[in-house]
Amino acid sequence: MAASITTTCPRCGTVVLEREDLLLVVDRWADVSWYQFDCVGCARRIVKEAPEPVVSALSFADVPSFSVPAEVYERRDGAGRPVTDRLGADDLLDAVLLLAGTDDVVALATASS
Repeated sequence: MAASITTTCPRCGTVVLEREDLLLVVDRWADVSWYQFDCVGCARRIVKEAPEPVVSALSFADVPSFSVPAEVYERRDGAGRPVTDRLGADDLLDAVLLLAGTDDVVALATASS
């Protein structure tokens, strides 16, 4: 038996949806989550904030979900190039992978990129 989920539309009021009618977006990096659905009454896309209890309930109901990747929050300059004025977690991981691939650190340090 499929679970019905009750929520509200600002225009139509209470609406009852199936789990497939919703999409849960979990953003652990910004500590905010939301869900969206197309209202069956007015056909508008509705986006609502989802605090942790709502995330838990929708996850338990097996609502399709999406997690925002960390790359979304990488800093970029006005031309869209990554800002590289400080090292971040990605830089550290790149260095570890680069060092794991060689035994000759001197050659690696003197190589031109």
